[in-house]
This record gives sequence, C-alpha cells and structure tokens, in this order.
Amino acid sequence: MHKDDGKVGVGYAEVLQVAGQPPVEDEMERERHAASARLDCYRYFRASGLPADGGKPALAPRLEQAVRRQRSTVPQPRPTCGRCGIQLPVSGACGYCD
Repeated sequence: MHKDDGKVGVGYAEVLQVAGQPPVEDEMERERHAASARLDCYRYFRASGLPADGGKPALAPRLEQAVRRQRSTVPQPRPTCGRCGIQLPVSGACGYCD
C-alpha cells in the first residue's frame, strides 16, 4: 500500500496472479477488491476489534478521505424542464412551459 495515497496500486496485480485470480484493471474496483481481501484476512485470522457482524470492506483511511473530498467537489446537475430542457429555477416551475 502506498503511504502517500493509501492505494494498493498496480502492484496488486501480482498478488492476484499469485492467488490465481484475474487482474482488476479499473483503479477503484482494484481498491475495493483489496479492501474485501483485507477483511477476509482479518476474519480468517480472527483479528481483534472486528465488529460482531464481521465488519464491512473499507478502503484505506487516506484513500477514503480523498474519495470523500472528490465527491464533495463534484457539482450536482440542476434539474431541467422535461419539455423544453431549460434549467429550472428553485421553484421547480418552468417559466416557459408552466
């Protein structure tokens, strides 16, 4: 895992190859796969601190923070009128069609 960004990176392909699994090309899918594999390992070795339900796969903390920051900066598309396609005002009523 890279300490600067929290990603497993392309080297994870070698881990998959040794395990007899196909490579995961998509970057975020690769990170999710690694998170699931980590959790499987923690469960197998009965790591202390796991929740009673066994836990859920989680991205590395540094990567999770970066993903959250990126999501918060992506602007949400504004609703548009279904008839004319113009962006609707806050009222939600099209000034041309309604």
